[in-house]
Amino acid sequence: MSGKRRGVAFCVNSECDCFAQLRSYRHLPDEYDCPRCGTPGHVERERGIKQPGTSIFDEVRVEFDFDPEQRIYRDSVRVRDRRLLGKHDVYTLQSPLVKTRAQALRVAAAVMKQLNERLARAKRHVPGRDELISQGWPVLV
Repeated sequence: MSGKRRGVAFCVNSECDCFAQLRSYRHLPDEYDCPRCGTPGHVERERGIKQPGTSIFDEVRVEFDFDPEQRIYRDSVRVRDRRLLGKHDVYTLQSPLVKTRAQALRVAAAVMKQLNERLARAKRHVPGRDELISQGWPVLV
């Protein structure tokens, strides 16, 4: 969501002392070499997946507790906004940086708030006459 490439990197050499030890990065490199053995490692990025549809989100899922040996997320949480009626979109965040359920719930609530505030701000903007004309809309005098 932030445009930054956050995530973790780790060594994949099972004979190395650093094997499967996650190293967190705010600005994740494209490639990672283990500092101990020099073996090319694996980079796991934090990523958000939007379900296509209305752009109104009533559910956010956070997949967390990344297992570097199996390369899977071992747990997930779900936060829903029950104030919204009808069927809406789901946003899933896969984050190797989130370790605990409590942390995942806080992240999910923050993501839900940010997604729906962005939509509310966009809806509050009412274009003026000049903006409509510049966009090619026919306008009555």
